[in-house]
Amino acid sequence: MAKHYFVTNRQIIIENGKEFVREDGQEPAGSALRVGSIELTEDEIAYQLVADTPPGKDVSYVPAILRDRQTNKVGSQWLFGELFDRMSNPEGKDVLVYVHGFRTNFTESLSCVKALHEQYVAPKGSSIGKIVLFSWPAQSSVLEYWNDRNDAEISGRVFARSLQKLVKFFREFFGSGDPAIEPCRRNIHLMCHSMGNYVLESATSTLLSEHTLRSLFKEVILVAADVDNDSLEPDKPLNRIVDMGQRATVYFNRHDKALVASTGTKHFVNRLGFTGPRNENQTPMNSHFIDVSDCFGAAEILQDLVMHGYHFREGAVASDIRAVLKGASTGERSNLKFLNYKNIHRLEG
Repeated sequence: MAKHYFVTNRQIIIENGKEFVREDGQEPAGSALRVGSIELTEDEIAYQLVADTPPGKDVSYVPAILRDRQTNKVGSQWLFGELFDRMSNPEGKDVLVYVHGFRTNFTESLSCVKALHEQYVAPKGSSIGKIVLFSWPAQSSVLEYWNDRNDAEISGRVFARSLQKLVKFFREFFGSGDPAIEPCRRNIHLMCHSMGNYVLESATSTLLSEHTLRSLFKEVILVAADVDNDSLEPDKPLNRIVDMGQRATVYFNRHDKALVASTGTKHFVNRLGFTGPRNENQTPMNSHFIDVSDCFGAAEILQDLVMHGYHFREGAVASDIRAVLKGASTGERSNLKFLNYKNIHRLEG
């Protein structure tokens, strides 16, 4: 059994006195954040919501409260305390924050965690120990694309608030002067998939407007990004993602049929996760673009006609992402070929 975590702005419903996360995502994106745990077994995925912070109460992250086992922790107080305990353990590992894409109801978002666990936690030698899912109210329907996109923009502002809470935790917990509190020396990474990258774009815009953008992550990974292919150019919010982490890695795939549809029927602007950057020379330093189009054989393409969730299954892409999460440079990853004339890398399967 494995334990992971989630943060959500989905609607919370009460049935027979018990709280549940609304499943279908048909509600408008809310502003309230709730947290909980995810339990994975071979046969089941279960979740448990944690008690919310009482309205109007200021949350404190000082060690005297978080380390007191007699105090009932709530909301982000509970989550950050749990993560620190696990990361500071002698056998502790890094944490991966994951933002899912569109057409993903709550149950499907939990299934994403199971798939991520199998690829990035379970393998021997993995650097990841825990996953934190940010689940926003996407629906399980292609027909609800624009509703999902509107919810993604709102959810980005909520995601930004969760990052601001993390900054507050760092300041209060590690800035307390308590000699018994030391940094765990582990890393937090961020991975966004599909429209989850639009959530990130909205979050970055919010943090910039409020002057609260901080470097919280080591690796920032964008997979099959459903954002414009000029999104990392100057004067665009995502140009600043390298200020949120030490390095950004963008994976794109010319076989991604979901992004073909997004380009041709909805935006009429090429998607970053389909073509790669419009002008790679206008993108920030420490950002790397990986063309994975040649990683897939004909049989694999026939098996998965959409080719949008390639990071969930074993193969060259998952292997390269695991290397990124361990901090390997592009020069240390032997399957990468640098294309000078494009200033990008091609991943060979």
